[in-house]
Amino acid sequence: MGGMKATQKEKVERFAHGERLGTAVIEAVAEATGIDPLKLDTRLYDVVDPDGLEQVFGKKADGTIRTGGQLTFELAQCDVVIHSEGRVVVTPP
Repeated sequence: MGGMKATQKEKVERFAHGERLGTAVIEAVAEATGIDPLKLDTRLYDVVDPDGLEQVFGKKADGTIRTGGQLTFELAQCDVVIHSEGRVVVTPP
């Protein structure tokens, strides 16, 4: 669960290496807002299907990383961008 440490209200970037993308998103949003992940006012599944994230952005059947795609959405008033290689970028309000 590696990620860049940020003070509250800074953009957070992390890679979902060894963890589900949904987990990386929630932890990055919590880090960007300074709010405990369990106390966020919006749940990930209210905004996007976490299993769908894995299907679209997870590794290919042969284990290679997908390239060239991204998804942008809002979660807990933060702008979230998921890049196909597993990079998650969260910009707080």
